Amino acid sequence: MKKQILKLFVNIAAVSAILFLFSIYLSAHPMDGERFHFRQPNGTKVEVKVFGDEYYQRVESIDGYTLIRNKKGNICYAKLNSSGRLEATSKIYNGSPLSAEEAKSIGIEKGLYEDKNIVLEQVNEKRKEIQLNAPLEEEILAASPTPLPSGVPIIPTATPSKVKGLVVLVDFPDVKSAVATDEIEKLFNKPGVGSVYDHFYDISGQKLEFTNKFIGFYTAKYEKSHYDSGTGYAGSTELMKEVCAWLNTNPNFTTDDLTLNADKSIMAFTLLYAGSPEAGWANGLWPHSGGFSYVLKNGVRINNHQFSNIGSKPQTSTINHECEHMILKWPDYYDYDGDSKVIGKFNDFANPYSRCVISRFYEIHWLNGLPDGTVVSIPAGRRDVYGYINTKNNNEMFLIENIRKKGEWATFPGEGLLIWHIDKKGNNNYQHMTAEKHYITSIEQADGRFDLERNVNNGDAGDLFYAGYKDKFNDVTIPNSKWWNGTSSGFNISNISAIGDVMTFVISSTPDEVSPRPTFTPTVTPTSTPTATPTATYTSTPTPTSTPTAKPTVTPTPTQKPTSTPTATPTLTQTKTFKLSGYIAPDITLSPDLASLANMGYKVELIGANVNHAITDSSGYFSIDDIPEGKYSIKITKSGFLERQISNIVIDGDVLISTKEAPILLWGGDMPQNGVQDNVINMADIILIAKSFNTIKGHEAFVQEYDLNYDNSINILDIMIIARHFNCSTSSYPEIMPL
Repeated sequence: MKKQILKLFVNIAAVSAILFLFSIYLSAHPMDGERFHFRQPNGTKVEVKVFGDEYYQRVESIDGYTLIRNKKGNICYAKLNSSGRLEATSKIYNGSPLSAEEAKSIGIEKGLYEDKNIVLEQVNEKRKEIQLNAPLEEEILAASPTPLPSGVPIIPTATPSKVKGLVVLVDFPDVKSAVATDEIEKLFNKPGVGSVYDHFYDISGQKLEFTNKFIGFYTAKYEKSHYDSGTGYAGSTELMKEVCAWLNTNPNFTTDDLTLNADKSIMAFTLLYAGSPEAGWANGLWPHSGGFSYVLKNGVRINNHQFSNIGSKPQTSTINHECEHMILKWPDYYDYDGDSKVIGKFNDFANPYSRCVISRFYEIHWLNGLPDGTVVSIPAGRRDVYGYINTKNNNEMFLIENIRKKGEWATFPGEGLLIWHIDKKGNNNYQHMTAEKHYITSIEQADGRFDLERNVNNGDAGDLFYAGYKDKFNDVTIPNSKWWNGTSSGFNISNISAIGDVMTFVISSTPDEVSPRPTFTPTVTPTSTPTATPTATYTSTPTPTSTPTAKPTVTPTPTQKPTSTPTATPTLTQTKTFKLSGYIAPDITLSPDLASLANMGYKVELIGANVNHAITDSSGYFSIDDIPEGKYSIKITKSGFLERQISNIVIDGDVLISTKEAPILLWGGDMPQNGVQDNVINMADIILIAKSFNTIKGHEAFVQEYDLNYDNSINILDIMIIARHFNCSTSSYPEIMPL
């Protein structure tokens, strides 16, 4: 049977797919399929689709095939060599679609990934190249926060409230701008029309006024094609030097009113040229930003710039994106090989790391050092946030927001408390979420599924915390509040309230402490320990006192007679509850990096019990708390894997059902169709995976759940995993006993 299965897949391996090229480029803003006309060396123009961001780009033919330039500068169809690098075929792209027969004869597929390590190597090289003389983010953030006596840091405001940049306009002898100077100025400086000014005024909470001084038009020495040709940026560099020399001799140009960085460099410099780029990506006059060093009048320098075209109308999205880098020092939030979502749709409005930690326009209300039992109130719709910092490593912190789907937050996937985990030294290309490999900015997803890291979605309602769903976050919850090195953060919150314009939670000293639900009105039920329910309201600037005098302030006063009968809670408090935990893994051997992905996302449920389920983390660990004494059965599920049930688990104390060294194993091969699995590995699964055979991530036919070994390819290795347990059902698993 196994041989028959393998033979079947070999015979049907002709399905091709749309995948994505991630070669490196220099771009003015993230692109998602915008169309450009690029010029071949013989002068012919061809239309292409461009995807990418600041440091990488993928380029496709109109019908979806990967393109790359050969050594002669011709735009050709691409293929992958044995080392995983893109190389040009002999077939030059002429702008016309390819037939299936032509593609087969050339030996190409639609869209191709370069190897991840190759991509990252090129990204780093390009980053160094274009950031010549540009300050590194580490340098920008090098200054340590000033600690309060309590140890809570203050991050001072660094960005000025008024910034004036410089825009230079350029014509060519043969190409003149189609847009008048005053129209371009309106796009930059006029309030109330969606201008560049409006953008920065809005994202800063009306704290930053960014305007630009206009100089030009300067007419270049040569025709546009002189600069917009060849390989690399020699043409744009030549034009920049011309412009700077002209500025130094222009009696109408002064630097007195420009906003400068500490090194006397212009904070925001923009060059806009007439027409559109034609040489192609990362060549000639291709829009870009980065370092360019030149000394102007009075010792004023240009160190950073953006370089873009006017076309039929300058794209304010391009200008805004690059000025965010230059003025606010905001980083990009992309995974350069596209195999994860990083922070997904939660970046529709700039996340707290950018707006509070880097640009520092908004306040962080630090929670460190607050008295145990403090009730923290968080209003929605505010651009400042609440934070908890690692006092031993100020690069790492948690940031907390109350999200309602209103205003700038209207497109967010859900509502509730959104908890961010920040590490300035992280890397958005590594979604492994281990101590060594994790994002700069990640979302502590309440459902514990790691959907963003696994490239499943762009975020969903299950990622936020609220009462009745996930109402605590501490060292032992899933997800947990530990620092990336595995040590306890001490950040333990409970009693998270229901979704609302104002949400609350309680600061606890230990992860197991559960404080009473905070209320704003004292109850009349007598209590023997009035200090156990502190309701000290958290103010915008916490200032813990030397003595916890605020702790008993809003304490129920037992002056009234008990109502009707005393509260019947003794039976509840006498009920003992325990924890069920263990480890789960797939029945395959994987490298450590892939294992961390494969171990995530197994759902563990107690059958028929009204107890929260658990989702495994990157180590395969799960924990279900607050289980009453009794005998239970559990169900373990994950898309693409055969459901497993374990019966007769006696809970009369904390139970560890498996260890990391000997985890519960699940068999791969029960393929979902429209989200439904039939709990058997059979021919129906063979038929499903056949449709995606020989595809890689990014292909239109690629299905993540069919990639059973997480190598971003559906191939013979996945077939072998299915064949291992072919014709098995849920009842085929061997029995397992708790430890």
